[in-house]
Amino acid sequence: MTEFFKIVTTTELTTQPNISGFDFLARVSRSTSSNVTQISTIETQTFVSRFLQLQSEWKDDVRLLNDVINWQHKINDFNSSYAAYLLEQIDDEEFDKVAEALAYEELDTPPIAIVPVIGRLLELTTLDYTPSDLANMFHCSQETVQEALALLPDHLIDAHPSLIEISE
Repeated sequence: MTEFFKIVTTTELTTQPNISGFDFLARVSRSTSSNVTQISTIETQTFVSRFLQLQSEWKDDVRLLNDVINWQHKINDFNSSYAAYLLEQIDDEEFDKVAEALAYEELDTPPIAIVPVIGRLLELTTLDYTPSDLANMFHCSQETVQEALALLPDHLIDAHPSLIEISE
C-alpha cells in the first residue's frame, strides 16, 4: 500500500499535540477548466461502514441473480432433453430422470414472503417472467405468485408485459 500512498506524519505540522484518533481518507480533485484544487475528506470508519453496507446489499442481489441463473440452467437442460426425447435421441428412462430433477414439491409460501424477492428480481432484470415462471422458481403455486404480484407497486409490473395481463 505504501507504493500508492505516501505516509506523512503530522506531528511537526500540527499546533494541537492532543489530537487522537485522527483517521481520514482524503480525495484531492482539480477541475480541468480552473486552477482550483478541492480536498474532500471522510472518516475512514464511516467510509468502511458505507462500503460494507453496499457489499451486504450487493451480496443479496448476487445471490438472487445466481438463483435465477441456476433456475434458467435447469429449464434449458429440461428443454434440450425434451427436444432430444421428441427426436428419439434419448429414451423414456433418460427423459424421466431429467423431468424428475426439475420437478419440485410445492411449498406453502405466504405471498407476502415472496413480494420483496419478486420486486427486487423485477428491478434487477429485464426478463419477461410469467407467473408460472415465478411459481416454478420459488417452488410455490401460481395463485401465491398472483397474490404477491397484486402487492407490488405498479411501476415494477408495468415493465413486464406477461405480468401486466395477470394484474389487470
